[in-house]
Amino acid sequence: MTFLMATHKPLGPLQHMCIWHDNTGEGDSASWYLNQVSVFDTQTKKCTFVGIGKN
Repeated sequence: MTFLMATHKPLGPLQHMCIWHDNTGEGDSASWYLNQVSVFDTQTKKCTFVGIGKN
């Protein structure tokens, strides 16, 4: 799944990210697994990968 967020000014270095899930849906639609997030800055062409661990 891909999400695009556009801004008028650069956001700067990635310092914090919060991802949540509300568990809506039924059966397999109520859960999902996230193993990695990639953030690509279209202005600097820099890509940051964040590995996600299980708690």
